[in-house]
Amino acid sequence: MSSKTRKLNEILKTLENASEIDGAALVSSKGQLMAAVLQRDVDEKAIAAMAAALTSIGTRVGVTLDAGEPKNI
Repeated sequence: MSSKTRKLNEILKTLENASEIDGAALVSSKGQLMAAVLQRDVDEKAIAAMAAALTSIGTRVGVTLDAGEPKNI
C-alpha cells in the first residue's frame, strides 16, 4: 500500500470515528477504488462499481434536466 493510500485510509477512518458514518470509500468516476474503510464482509470492488454507476446516472439526470452536473451525489 502506498503512503498516499495509507494517508487517505487514515483520513477516512478519522471521518468514520468522528461521525455516524459506518464506512467510506473514495472511488474514481471510472470505478477505481482509491481508498476505503469498510466493514470486513463488504466487497470493495462491487462498492466501487456501484458508486461509479450512481455517479454516472446522477450526472446524466442533471444534464437531462438542464440542471448541469451535480456537485454532490
